[in-house]
Amino acid sequence: MDRTAKIRITVFVIILLILAYFSAGYAFSLYSSGAHAHIVDTENMDVQIDGSDFTPLFQLFGYGINSLLGFLLYGIYAIVIILISLLLIIPFRLISLRKTTVLSAAEYRLSKLILLAVTVLSVLVGLILTHGTYIMPLLIYTAIWAVLALLIYILGISKRVVKY
Repeated sequence: MDRTAKIRITVFVIILLILAYFSAGYAFSLYSSGAHAHIVDTENMDVQIDGSDFTPLFQLFGYGINSLLGFLLYGIYAIVIILISLLLIIPFRLISLRKTTVLSAAEYRLSKLILLAVTVLSVLVGLILTHGTYIMPLLIYTAIWAVLALLIYILGISKRVVKY
């Protein structure tokens, strides 16, 4: 591999590690505080209206609002990961892969292996940080940037590989 290939691989690894940090970090954030925090307190309620006890009804509304806010938090984190992924991967592809750029098959294989390795590393670190819980948000957040990197960069370099 030549000097530009090494630079491309190094920058690609740095971008993937940043994205892995965000997916594992957001899953850990949900684990440590986001999903456990109840915005509406439902434990210390005593709602009496005209002598009737409406406490269970108001607790049900509180649980619904807490669930809705947790779901919105999942969605906001996913949107942020999509935006960060696009902001990092698209300029990298446009700058590193010009029309005249020709890549070796070794660089293509190495890029695919690096993407796979960092994806697995992100999932493992996220599982360790969340103690095996919040698996679905972790997998979704990791899949977002992994698929975007695959579609935008890896497929872009597959068309520029020289077959020896």
